[in-house]
Amino acid sequence: MGPSGIGFRGSAFTQVTYPAANTAETRFQFDMDDVEIVGPVSGTSTSHSIIFGLIAIGDSGYKAALEEARRSGADDIVNMRVDATYFNFLGLYSKVDLIVHGTGIRWK
Repeated sequence: MGPSGIGFRGSAFTQVTYPAANTAETRFQFDMDDVEIVGPVSGTSTSHSIIFGLIAIGDSGYKAALEEARRSGADDIVNMRVDATYFNFLGLYSKVDLIVHGTGIRWK
């Protein structure tokens, strides 16, 4: 589903990106002496399906994308936003990507 619950999926071909979540407001406070800014980080998790979902594999979950983003050396991610990208071709091949973007921090 897209923004406001509107789904933009074509029956023959789809290639769209939706905002899946926006957590730009960090909900806790910490002293900047406690953290080191790693910088911008992102991570992607992916699932695939073929033949109208007859076979589906992958992990396009939030946890998998977050783990990939942390591989850049970040302990945590703040000011995060999440996008979902959908690709479909005639139902024969479909792909879903969940992309986490944010600022990586490392605790001192």
